Amino acid sequence: MTALDRSRPLALGRTAEFYPWPDGHVLKLFRPGWGEESARAEAAKARAVHDAGFPVPAVGDVIVVDGRPGIPYRHVPGKTLLDTLRERPWSLWGAARLLADLHADLHRRTVAGLPPVKWRLAGKIHAAGLPPPLRDAALARLDSLPDGDRVCHGDFHPDNVIIGPDGPVVIDWPDAAGGDPLADVARTSFLLEVSGLPPGRSGGGLIPAGRRLFHQIYLGRYFRVTGRDRRSFTCWRAVVAAARLAEQVPHERGPLLRRVRALVNESASHTRQRVPGSRSPL
Repeated sequence: MTALDRSRPLALGRTAEFYPWPDGHVLKLFRPGWGEESARAEAAKARAVHDAGFPVPAVGDVIVVDGRPGIPYRHVPGKTLLDTLRERPWSLWGAARLLADLHADLHRRTVAGLPPVKWRLAGKIHAAGLPPPLRDAALARLDSLPDGDRVCHGDFHPDNVIIGPDGPVVIDWPDAAGGDPLADVARTSFLLEVSGLPPGRSGGGLIPAGRRLFHQIYLGRYFRVTGRDRRSFTCWRAVVAAARLAEQVPHERGPLLRRVRALVNESASHTRQRVPGSRSPL
């Protein structure tokens, strides 16, 4: 077994640490409390999406280091799209279009065996600690939405895109699922609006005005490229916001609760107008 030097991690995330690994790899070493089964599930998803032709680093076999599971990924030299934006804020327009184009490309693909998006979201809504009437409204809204069969990343944002020498690659696949692509777009939309930097990252990223502009360009480009329906997107935002509460991100609960209440009401109005492909409204 190769010895692991933990003195110089390449990056620190909420669920894992990243270290140099032999033969041109990076080891994603999960934090204590994350089991080997979770690591194997992530590796299988990343491998399947890679095999489907989407730009994902090649995946090695899961290993255990000091009782903690790890996944070796092929090292892709380069900076994340978030770091590129922080260093070159004038690249905002192109970066937002790139993120949208990558997302649209992912949503053209299907992969067998992924868990359903709606199943994952329902589990998170149940665990979110919502008041029962709001929880039930969010679950009913989820049930009314289309199922779908496209690959959804589940955490698609600029810090999970590396600009490598051969083009962008997308990392971090534990939440990958199959379903309606607009569930994935709704998740990205909330991350662009409200999420902070992960542990170990310094700096404030884009200024608020730049962040809003990036978000608008991303959404505009995605819907132009795909031609998807914005009414359904509004309905997905309500359930994705409710599910986000289960992640217990500091300082988000109050703002998210207000958003869930407002969006459930807004999406109910849209659903009464019959979202294409949805089930009967409440």
